[in-house]
Amino acid sequence: FLVWFALEYLQVDFAVTWGVLAFILNFIPTVGSIVASIPPVLVALVQFYPSYMPAVITALVLLTIQVTIGNFITPKVMGDRLNLSPVVVLISLLFWSLIWGVVGALISTIIAAIIKIICENIPSLNFISVMMGSGKVYQKEFEERA
Repeated sequence: FLVWFALEYLQVDFAVTWGVLAFILNFIPTVGSIVASIPPVLVALVQFYPSYMPAVITALVLLTIQVTIGNFITPKVMGDRLNLSPVVVLISLLFWSLIWGVVGALISTIIAAIIKIICENIPSLNFISVMMGSGKVYQKEFEERA
């Protein structure tokens, strides 16, 4: 929706199409947001031809949206759902994508959640599970005791 609204505000043609494309391609880690951002910038370049400024503004707006969602909002939401710290989600994404590429990026959060579950069930490794957690479970337990 953000891509659609931004492109509609900037008066780039086919804003709804680019919004739907961005939604679909954002499920592909790393390259999806880049691929989703290229066509609207090219359309803005052609549409406002004598001036390059609208295309530059379009590129900056789309870059801001994609970076904000990809680096802040998504890790926070995934971390809360899985009781993982957003930092753990980002480090896991970085580590496993460096090792296994796109496949590693796709399964990085799953691997982090598996490691956390294993550490929760081994008493001597429980401290690792606590450090990987988002703190939501322990905060609820603390509120229930109070």
